Order: sequence, then C-alpha cells, then structure tokens
Amino acid sequence: MSPRASRCSGPQWSHALRRLLPFAMLLFVELNGGIAWCQAPSSAPSNAMDLQWNFRYDVFQLLLQQSGLRVEKNVAKAIANPRTSVIVTMGNVDRSRVVEWTDLRNFVDRGGKLMIAADGHFYSPGFGTINQGPVTAKNPEQKFQGFEDCIRVQSFSGVHPVTRGLTEVVTNRTGWIDAQSKRLTWEDLLLLPDGRENRRLQPGSRLTAKPSDGKPLLSIGYSQRSDDGFVVLVADPSIFSNGMLWYANNGELATAIVQELASENRSTLIMIVDSKIQSQVILPTLPKQEEATQELPLPTASPTPQITSLLQVANAALKEVADPVQINEQLRDRPRNTAVEDYSRWIWTGAAAIVISFVLWQLLNRSTWFATYNTSRQMRTARDLLSASRPVDLQNKIASETLAREFSRLWTGQHTDSDWRVCLDQLKHSNDDRLTAKDRTAVESIMAIAIFGGKATMGDTELERLCGTMQDLLSRFRPTATHAV
Repeated sequence: MSPRASRCSGPQWSHALRRLLPFAMLLFVELNGGIAWCQAPSSAPSNAMDLQWNFRYDVFQLLLQQSGLRVEKNVAKAIANPRTSVIVTMGNVDRSRVVEWTDLRNFVDRGGKLMIAADGHFYSPGFGTINQGPVTAKNPEQKFQGFEDCIRVQSFSGVHPVTRGLTEVVTNRTGWIDAQSKRLTWEDLLLLPDGRENRRLQPGSRLTAKPSDGKPLLSIGYSQRSDDGFVVLVADPSIFSNGMLWYANNGELATAIVQELASENRSTLIMIVDSKIQSQVILPTLPKQEEATQELPLPTASPTPQITSLLQVANAALKEVADPVQINEQLRDRPRNTAVEDYSRWIWTGAAAIVISFVLWQLLNRSTWFATYNTSRQMRTARDLLSASRPVDLQNKIASETLAREFSRLWTGQHTDSDWRVCLDQLKHSNDDRLTAKDRTAVESIMAIAIFGGKATMGDTELERLCGTMQDLLSRFRPTATHAV
C-alpha cells in the first residue's frame, strides 16, 4: 500500500456510529478489523489483530459478491465474455501486467464493465491519465479532522444514480483525473474543490490555480460502440477501503457503484488488487451461543397455615375495624397527623405534573416553540446494505443456484461444472429403471440450474418447491446418488 494509507484509515466510533453502515459488515469488522486509527500510531496497539485490514478492500469485494457476481481467476475467460463479466483493478495498477490495456479497452467496447482505481500515477491512451497527488486544501471547512490531504468532497453530479442523494465523501491523499480518452463519453461524478475561491487577496498578490482545482476525482466513461459497456476511473481507491467506508457517504457511494457494476445480470467478477488476482472473500462464522444455565426447580408444595391461626388473625382484624373507640381516635387525630411538609409535597408534585403534561402536549402538537430536530442517521450494517441493494428475485436466484450446485455435488460426487455437464448428458441417455420420468426431469432441471444459472425472476413459492424436490430426491436416492448416472 502506498503512503496514502497512513491517514484517515480506521473508524472512530464516536463519529462513525452516527454516520454509516449490512450485520455482515459490522460482524466482519469485529472479527477481522481490530482497532482502527485515523493517523498511523507510533506503536501498534497490543489488542489490534490486523491493522492492515483497514487498508484492504475486502468489504467492497464482499458487496460485489453478494450482488450476484462470482469470483473467477481466469482473466482471459472474463474478457471473452464481456456482457457477463466485471473487472475491478485497484491499488497500484501502474505495474499491473495481468492483461494488456488494449484488451481491456476492447473489453469495454464489447459491453464489459471495468473499474480502475489507481493508487498513484496511471496512464492509458484508451482511458486517460490519473495524477498521483496528493491534493491538499487550506480551507478548514474542506479539511477532514484537520488534515490538509484529507479533503471533504461536496461537489457531485445530481443527475447520475451513483451520486444522487450524497452530501459528502471523505478522501485520503487523493489524486485527480487529468485527461480522458475522447473515444469514450465521459460524465464527471465527483469534483475536487477549487482552492482559489477561499484565498484572501493581498495587495499586489496574484491568484494562481492549482492543477487539481475543479478536476474530477471519479468519472464514468461510456463506450460509443456498446450500450452497456463503461469504465469507472477513480483517483483515490482508499475511499473504498475497509476503514474508509465508515466515513461520511463513502459507504453509500460504494453501494451505488456496486449496483451499477452488477446490473444487467452480470455473473463473473475479476478482482485485482496491487496486480494480484483475489480469491473469494468469505464471511466469518457466527460464534456459538452459550448454553442457558439450568434453573433450580421450584418447590411443588407450599406450607399452609393452620386453621386456628387463620381464625385468630381474622378475629383480630374484625375487632380493630369494628371497635368504635379506635374509629373515633383515628378521626380525631387525622388533622394532627398531617404535617406541613405533606401539603407542600403534594403541591409541588401537582405543579410538576402540570408542567410535564404541558411540555408533552407541546411536543406532540409540534409547537413552534421547539426547533425541529434533525433526524439522526442510524448506522447500517453490511447485510442491511446488501438487502437494500439486491431485490428479492435476485436473492432467490442466487439461493437456487447455490442449492442446485450443492445438490449436483451430492448427486454426482463431482465438484466442477464440466463434470456435471458430462453427468447430465449421460443422464439423458441412461436407461436406469430406478428413476421415473418425473424424477429424471427434476434431476435434469436442477443440474441445469447449477450449470447454466437460475431464472432471473424466481418467487419464494418456486424456491420452496425447488428445495422440496431436492430433499425428496436426495432422501430416496442419496445412498446411490453417486451411481445414478
């Protein structure tokens, strides 16, 4: 990681809990993140498990995976199928020799979706130029936590769905996009502030602009040869790092970009970080709940008083109530037993009740005496973000594919799509009399989902019916499932 990762890299809980982010992300941070720091400390805290976790992009990759994308490591296969593939390269891409940039340019022209988040200088004639920076600010309102190279970006494109509704994005030693290829149609979504507007002119001084003033930080270039191919250029990849997603609207921006990349039924993801192709990110398992302590049994029978004792108590009570002498003494001494403090206590209690009732009545009626409270932003977990960014039909589609792959593995004893395809072909030409025509059709449809993918629109009832069919087949044929074909 470059020196940009030394600032504003970890969540400060007093500030972040009012700001952002899916259960999954919070759980991921708790189990993997440890304690994060805004400035690199001189000595690492003893209870931090993995400080480098804050500088990685595991949460962003997890959002891509949960949007229906399956991680692959064969870049050539993804380039050969551009309309179903997404390629994301982040970090140091200047030394990346995984694929040639001309191949990626053709990949975008044929309908592929590409994201380039360069940590340093980047140049490609097919896309553009990114300068390394860092960009600094002198205006205190533009500084984040007082750091000149951590800028608050508040200039967005209000018409694009990626930036709609955003108010602030926090950067970390960002660069800027200096030039863009004219072979693409560009739209600048995030713009760096112009420092000239905030400088005071002195007599005889000249106002000069910095190279980064007003330059884009994040832009999308749409292909002129394809309807759905585009490239996302980002001059600050640390916006999408694990630690920075907690600040301002960085999490909302990451979720919106994931939705753009994963739309149109994309299924393949190539994730490249610092020139290395990443494997799939797996959520940690939940800790086991502690077993409830056994309560001591309560006694079944309680002691009963004797009838003589009950009669004595009842007679004493009746005597006290019915004795006229006792009644007269109580009536005679009642004014004397009431102290002055009792009167004042009741008066103050009544006054307090009246004041509290009046305040509650004013609050319920939204009186103009009280200022309107700004709604506090509740922190959302990664699982909430994923559920909000993915429709129910897509969730059922992903669930059906996962269940179908597990069924195919148990039924055939194989683990790859190619082996399942061979078993499926053999099943079509098999004369096994143990399988009825209905069972054979059900097995073929389930294995087809595992190999070719499920329906784009699948309701809950259809998913439940598919699960019941799988359970029925496995319960009847699982002892011989590996020999069924």
